[in-house]
Amino acid sequence: TEGQETFGGYSRKRFETLVAKARSVGAEYIVSFVHWGSMNTRSVTEAQLQESQFMADCGADIIVGSHPHVVQEVRYITSEDGRKVPCAFSIGNFMSSQYELAENRDSVLLRVELVRGKDRLISRVSYIPCHSFDTTGGVTVRPIYPTFSEGARQAMERIMINIGDNVKPYVEKPRLLLSGSVILDRIFRGD
Repeated sequence: TEGQETFGGYSRKRFETLVAKARSVGAEYIVSFVHWGSMNTRSVTEAQLQESQFMADCGADIIVGSHPHVVQEVRYITSEDGRKVPCAFSIGNFMSSQYELAENRDSVLLRVELVRGKDRLISRVSYIPCHSFDTTGGVTVRPIYPTFSEGARQAMERIMINIGDNVKPYVEKPRLLLSGSVILDRIFRGD
């Protein structure tokens, strides 16, 4: 309707307009979240490749996809202006009880760290691999890196194959290690 923003209805013209509008009001970093691809396939389609290039050329700073119900490759697309734009073609199903493929229960949380560069924000991308497990209360989503079971190891292997070598899993490094102090242990546990 006149004067109101609408959802859906992707077109290249509409995408260009939205990116230009976002930049005109001061957006420093543009995330494009796209519903695309073929269900239950790890293969990126030609249409995904073409549209991701178009989005990068229009000014998207990162592209994140969904719909295939499996994790697909993450790659960097070189835009017309020379930027390296991360594109996660599909991040999988965050929570799923699907059984068609083992991959239907795999997902990644994309971790994007923004760093101010000389003239723009630069992203450092990693991922937290997750898997949906059946529990007595239903389905539970858990990070699976480092792996803690044979099922988690298999899911991690599938995710690493699907996502490729362009990004690495995020591993949180402890900032402080307390060892051997009963008093400190009580303080941090809240006893």
